Amino acid sequence: MATSVNPAVAGCATAAPMTSAVLAIHRAPLHEVLRGALPERCVRTGAGVVGATDHQHGATVAYIATDGRHELTADLVVAADGLNSASRQRLWPDHPAPVLDFEELAADCAADGVYEFLLSAPPIKFRRALGSPINPLAVK
Repeated sequence: MATSVNPAVAGCATAAPMTSAVLAIHRAPLHEVLRGALPERCVRTGAGVVGATDHQHGATVAYIATDGRHELTADLVVAADGLNSASRQRLWPDHPAPVLDFEELAADCAADGVYEFLLSAPPIKFRRALGSPINPLAVK
């Protein structure tokens, strides 16, 4: 059971033993850590995950990139597929995706010229998880 945390992610993790199934971290430090530790061919960005299947020794992930649909089988999959995460929906189907659409909010603000609103951003609570993305709500 590891208790050390990479300095690049120290602000995003807990000092507790790493026994949880999930760790939430901002994308920039995650990319930095992964690109620094893995061969270039192992890190895929700019792709939308459309499915995943667990195996005894890893998982197969289906994703869509600019050049089409692909499948990749690996020992470890880091699911960093964004705000409307297909991975989160698969792992925690009872937890809805975040509800705030920033594009819709920006359009509404531009339409009426009012750029003031109350923003509440509590964490989404997941069982068996370490850290959490926020679930933002804007009240205008």
